[in-house]
Amino acid sequence: MNEEKEELNQYIERIYEIFSSYYPEATLTLCSCCSTREEQIKLSRIVQTPLRSLSDSDFLIYESALSINSGVYLHAIKYAIPLYMESILSVESSICLYQDSLSFLKGIEKKDWKERELEIIESSLLFFLGYYLNTHPHEVFENISQLNIIDIIMLFEYFDVQKALDVWLNHTSYTALLHLKDLIYSRGTENNKRLNKWLKDEKVRKVFCKKIENLILFENQKASEDDLEELNFFMKFYW
Repeated sequence: MNEEKEELNQYIERIYEIFSSYYPEATLTLCSCCSTREEQIKLSRIVQTPLRSLSDSDFLIYESALSINSGVYLHAIKYAIPLYMESILSVESSICLYQDSLSFLKGIEKKDWKERELEIIESSLLFFLGYYLNTHPHEVFENISQLNIIDIIMLFEYFDVQKALDVWLNHTSYTALLHLKDLIYSRGTENNKRLNKWLKDEKVRKVFCKKIENLILFENQKASEDDLEELNFFMKFYW
């Protein structure tokens, strides 16, 4: 796990490096009706502050400015992407993580990206998903992320959700099966057609069932008795 965490840190550093040519726009403004004079003064300081030194409240002001400055939106967004990505990839980030952390990507056309920019975002998210699935569900929120597994999968909407689902299906750790169990128990996919369709696919079900059967049959030493019992019950009555 320490090696995976170190690799995530390397992804973060690489993202900062790739997006280092972008700078905040000094012309960013806040809505005069929706912000205070203090916030407007603070914004002028924020755009001169190193990105990694911004607090969560600073970043919220910066995001507010983005929403009303469409003329410099692309450049200003790319400047902030490293901090967005760090908030996803590192639980130690100073910026709070939100479910729609990458929703802004939908407003940017693919032609407006450099190839390596999209590649580093997608590859880091795929690695993070594998790291997440390799972590026991009981340890995720404390050590890995504030997001649940559906939130993580939906981060790929701008890219290719199927790639994320394939990572899950092909994951070899028993903990990936525990995440599957918890997801179905929570009925968290009821309003997500894409995940629902995937989970009901007969090939997908067979792959997961075979993995659970083998896990129980060969009594994987890393899985606790409670984990094995829960998966056995899950397969018999829910899957």
